[in-house]
Amino acid sequence: QESDASKKLVDFYEIELNVKGLMSLEESIDDYLSEEHLQGENQYFCESCNTRVDATYCIKLRSVPRVLNFQLKRFVFNAKTAMKKKVTSKLSFPLSIDMGPRLTEAGLHDNCMQNHLLYDLAAIL
Repeated sequence: QESDASKKLVDFYEIELNVKGLMSLEESIDDYLSEEHLQGENQYFCESCNTRVDATYCIKLRSVPRVLNFQLKRFVFNAKTAMKKKVTSKLSFPLSIDMGPRLTEAGLHDNCMQNHLLYDLAAIL
């Protein structure tokens, strides 16, 4: 059953991507857009039901901005030491990336006349 929360539209200009255990920017984007199953101790609290329920969490892109920034999460929290640790593994970047395949079907339809779904790499900071 879908909830109202599942249909929240949010404008964005930046996507925060995990890099730990991932080899490429494309892999990191796919990880960001993957489904997460909320079950057991991690169940979603349904406010209208007033109870915890199994749920699926995911982000779906309906549109993308003209300029898109990818923020790489290069630090992870270590619970044992209660400190942040820098992720030093390599991450490959393409010179260009097509975000079209990552849009929802409705998003592709809305953006079919726009040519800004293909992005060129401009900088790495």
